[in-house]
Amino acid sequence: MKRAAILIASLAALALIRPGACHAIVGGTLVGSDEPFRKSMVGIVNPAADGVCTGILVRKDAVLTAAHCFDGSRNPEKYLAVFGTNLLPGHGDRVLHVSSIKIPEQYVPELNREQSNFDIAIVRLAEPAPPGYLPAEFAEESDFAISEGDSFLAAGYGVSKFLRNDPGVLRKLVLPWAKLVLKEDGRVIELQHLGAGPCSGDSGSPLFKTTPDASGKERYLVMGVQSQAVQRAADGRFEYGICEDIGLYTSLKPYRTWIKRTLAP
Repeated sequence: MKRAAILIASLAALALIRPGACHAIVGGTLVGSDEPFRKSMVGIVNPAADGVCTGILVRKDAVLTAAHCFDGSRNPEKYLAVFGTNLLPGHGDRVLHVSSIKIPEQYVPELNREQSNFDIAIVRLAEPAPPGYLPAEFAEESDFAISEGDSFLAAGYGVSKFLRNDPGVLRKLVLPWAKLVLKEDGRVIELQHLGAGPCSGDSGSPLFKTTPDASGKERYLVMGVQSQAVQRAADGRFEYGICEDIGLYTSLKPYRTWIKRTLAP
């Protein structure tokens, strides 16, 4: 309970989090308590470093997120998992300890900053997620195609605007299929200029493909995790805000074997 107490004290200072510490949904809307995907969302917090990332529950005791969230330290004792639509004190549903962090051996922080690659991580929790929280559903091989009429959704705990200090509240953003493009031989999903997108605190947040099941109920299939927010320049001048231009998601398709092996008991 000592580490949980430290987190509560640290979350009281969330307004002081450095926006560049991790890569919220700029232009997004608040997630309602009745939205089914929210019960798979998890905040990954490093209280000592004022760091916030977003993760997605993929097993009752495991969370999928971005590898670069742990560039500062891979010591699991420095991190805590927070459940709820609001990570601020008095709002979160529960706080759990992190027992281990698994990252692909091929991941290299310096190379990833130049070109997103192997930017995924599996965080094991010291105990199962709170009652009511359920693992998200992975996209199948055939789900990774992006076709006309497909529906997509992003969600994360990041800031509402670049350089704003308001991470910790879960927001969502509906993404038009025409703004998503597979790049780098399908290893990266690029969200092209939308005037909205992932920002500080959204690192590791899921990209869902949404599709109805046989009964008409919406399914949320995880096909990527947020890696970077980048900015284009024309004639040496940047055209848009860094979180309003290009968002890069690590496609899970090339890493399905690694994820399955890492999640194995």
